[in-house]
Parts: sequence; structure tokens; C-alpha cells
Amino acid sequence: MLWLAWIGVALASESQDRMDSLRAAQQAKRPYIVVLEKGGVAVDLEDSRVRRLMRMNVARPSALILPPEDLYQAARIYPADGDASDQVARVSDRWIEEAERMAADVRGMPDHGRWDVVAEDLHALVEQCFFIDRVELREPLFTLHALAGKAASLANLDEDTRFFIDGENLHFSAAGRMAEREPHLVDVFEGLRLEETMDHYVSKFDGEEALATTLHFDRRGVFNPAHFASEFVLQVNGLEMLITDPRGLLSLPPGRVDVSLERENGVALSFRLDPERAEGKRFDVRSMGIWAGNALAEQLLSDSIDEEYLQSIAIFQRLHPERDIYLAVWERARKNDKFLHMWIWRPDTATLEAIR
Repeated sequence: MLWLAWIGVALASESQDRMDSLRAAQQAKRPYIVVLEKGGVAVDLEDSRVRRLMRMNVARPSALILPPEDLYQAARIYPADGDASDQVARVSDRWIEEAERMAADVRGMPDHGRWDVVAEDLHALVEQCFFIDRVELREPLFTLHALAGKAASLANLDEDTRFFIDGENLHFSAAGRMAEREPHLVDVFEGLRLEETMDHYVSKFDGEEALATTLHFDRRGVFNPAHFASEFVLQVNGLEMLITDPRGLLSLPPGRVDVSLERENGVALSFRLDPERAEGKRFDVRSMGIWAGNALAEQLLSDSIDEEYLQSIAIFQRLHPERDIYLAVWERARKNDKFLHMWIWRPDTATLEAIR
């Protein structure tokens, strides 16, 4: 009878494996309800009655309830002149392949080549890296910046403000800032006579603390480093960072700032600062997301929604392709009453459909 017992154990194990796989699949497809606020109506997302009511209204008892700032994806809008249905949400792995191919081609060019054309092509490819949300993008982007800087110098593009401002080579400067954070990046140029140039730009940025950008990650004046770290993975320009300041402050050197917050179950807020806006300033990251959510709530109730908000919703959907996305707005109808409005995002038509 031992063999019967063994078969029973094996079948039980197989059944448990199937159940585990089913639970994992269901977890991945749990819908999101992003809760927006209007007219100063504060919504306690931890209130079990609030959560139950919103889930009942979409008949999805497993739905995850999210705050408004999760929908803030303006940093990922690309192409900028495209509508919601055109958004791609992430820089693709194909971009990495194209960057590596172009870099290999440029490495073998003689100094008397058509560097003006090369500079244009490299600059265009750099622009396609519209948001740095993973470390795999950093080395290809660094390489393109450095080669674009070299091409611009050899082509004497000093009057082109895409490449030079006040005599500063912008692509060399961007590469130098990346190498300041990761010195090993310079190693990719061994034998290309760019090491000295990179060393110059890296050393140039020493002592720029006064120009540092300060990001604030509190939520309505509340911040707990341990709780934040348990809820989010923070990436800045593709590098994971940890906030230890009890006020939620993070100081960064001048330059490009791409911020991504990721939860265990998906991407939350995405935020970007261009170098010319960032230097020496402070930005309340999550507050900007809440403000944008409030503005969207107003527009939802007026049936007139700016394209930028539709783009952000479309991007959020693309970042979570297996999930249905619902929006909820609490509106104060009378002095002590609140009214709940809800919509579902239809990705096939890139539109919102009212369901309550």
C-alpha cells in the first residue's frame, strides 16, 4: 500500500501547485481602483467601509485601492505630440539594441568623417530614451551621450543649442554626471581617447552642493522612512535609492532627474525634472501627484479632460496590462453627504466610460 500513499501525496502536491499558480494569476489580474478627491473631500483609503463600497460598485471584491498620485505618469509621456492611444510607457529593449548598434558603428569612424550627420543621429536616439526607469538603460545612454559630445565637437556645432550652451558641450556634461554616480561607465571608452574628457567633466561637478536638487517624499506632512521603504522601491535615473531622512528629503546632484516609485504589485508615480528646472530647487513629489489627481477629478465631473491626463491614464494601463483600471471620485453633494462617481478605462478605444 505504500505506492498508493505515494500517489496520494503526489496528487496532493500537484493540486497544491495548480492552486498556487491560479492564485498567482488571479493576483496579477486584480483590478486597480485609483481614488481621486474633489472639493477638499479627504478619503481614508484604509477605512474598510470605503474600500468595501468601492469594490461593491465595480463588483470586484479583490480590487486594489490606490491613492491619486499613482496615476501621475506625465514623465513618461512619449511621443509628446501623440494622443493617449500612441503612448508607449517604457523605453523598449529594442532601443538598447539600437543604441549598442549605433555606438559600435560610430566607434570605427575616422576623425574626418561626417560627424555633423552622426551628431544628429546620436542626439535623436538620446531623445528616444525619454524616461530612465531601470539600470539597463544607463550604460547605452551614457555611451550615446559621450559619442554625441565627441561628434558635436568634431563637427564644430558650437552654435547649435542642442549641443552647446555658453561653450559647454551638453552631451559631454550629461555623460559626466552619469559617470560621477557610476565611475565604471568611463571604462567603456578605453582606447577611444575620451577618458580624459570624461575625467574633466566629472571633476568639474565637484563642490556643486549648492546647486543640488531636493526631492520631498512626505505625504501631506507625514513621512516614515521604514514604512516608505516597505511600500515602495525608489529609483532615480534607473538607480535604486533609499531615503533615510526622517522628513522624507532626498538631495541629488544637478542634472537630469527621473524618479520612479514602484510597489510590489506594480509601478506607482513617475516624475521627471529636466536639468534647467532642477538646479538648487526643492520639489514635493507626491504632493504634485495629489494636485494632478485633484485637477483630473474636477475635469472628470465636467466631462472635459485634457489630453495630458488621458495620456497618463493610458500609460498607467500599459504599465499594468493585465489589470482593469477604475477611477473613483468622491464629491461632497451636501453638507454631510458624499457622492461616489466611478469610471473604467477602455484601452481599446483609449477612453473613460462612466459606470456610476
